[in-house]
Amino acid sequence: MQRVAVVYVGIDFKRIDEINLGNQDFTVEGFLWFKWQDEYLRFRGKDRFMTFWNGILGSYDKLDLISEGTEGKVRHVAYRLGGKFKKDYWLRQFPFDVQALTVELSISDYDTDRVLLVADRAHLHSAQDMAGQDILPAGYELTAIDHSSGTRPFDSSLGHDVKAGHRSEFSVYQASMVVQRMPFPYFLKLFLPLFILIVVSLTAYLVPLGDLSVKTSLGLTTLLSAIVLHLSQIQSMPNVGYLTRIDYCFIFAYTIMMFNIVASIYRMRVARSRSVEYAIFFGRVVGLLIASNVLIVSTLLTIPGISMRWSVWITCAHLIAIPIFLFLKRPQSVKLTSVIK
Repeated sequence: MQRVAVVYVGIDFKRIDEINLGNQDFTVEGFLWFKWQDEYLRFRGKDRFMTFWNGILGSYDKLDLISEGTEGKVRHVAYRLGGKFKKDYWLRQFPFDVQALTVELSISDYDTDRVLLVADRAHLHSAQDMAGQDILPAGYELTAIDHSSGTRPFDSSLGHDVKAGHRSEFSVYQASMVVQRMPFPYFLKLFLPLFILIVVSLTAYLVPLGDLSVKTSLGLTTLLSAIVLHLSQIQSMPNVGYLTRIDYCFIFAYTIMMFNIVASIYRMRVARSRSVEYAIFFGRVVGLLIASNVLIVSTLLTIPGISMRWSVWITCAHLIAIPIFLFLKRPQSVKLTSVIK
């Protein structure tokens, strides 16, 4: 019976060429090495013994042999690594998200009964060692580098007879670069234009009561502009089954803009059929409440770490408080239609 051989493995990242959200992958370059002392351990071919669990077929096999040999009892082999790897990006906090770009590999010739992969931490670079180096695409910053090892089951029999309840397991080595998106460009490209559109839609409360066409034009123009901005941002994102933080920002903007359009029409109807004074009072109260809601919610949505549910609850509270407050402060019905003719 052969003993389990400990194989020290490491990956030093040289560069992340691309982080593609739409295709759910990233392109990496680096250096890969193996070291072991078992003289009976042999690998098949110069690179065919490796399996990259998250590699993309046809693109991950860019391995150039750099060196191989023996130093005393220690055997070693080193490669230059390059290729694309799959990554299921978790984007709920986009654009304040943090991603772990992981390369996961095993030695496919031997399972855990023969080989155990261990991270060669003594010779691996840390995030501090790579500080200041231009290794990431624009818009990202490196926060940590992590190396770990474990096991992974192989769920296919490959046509061989396998005993019931028995599954092969392979030792797995994982090298990860933890990167954080730099949010400042998104403040200029997304948050600031969207905030300006919301502010422009709020100016409808400053337009005289009789100019209904101006009010509705402001509301519809800003609403359509927000939709176009949202669609242009969606094109660079993958199809995910949840809302991101930036989606909450746009939904909030849609809600405020639609409310402003409805409020403008209601003010005009009140002024014509009920009371000009009440319509003016309505505009002041609603304008102040919506403006305060915009400031509070916009701040909450642009601060990383704060739950997006707070913005939903605060917006709902404001929208519910407006009709209650106006109902309690309603004046007597007095028709003054001549004033706005």
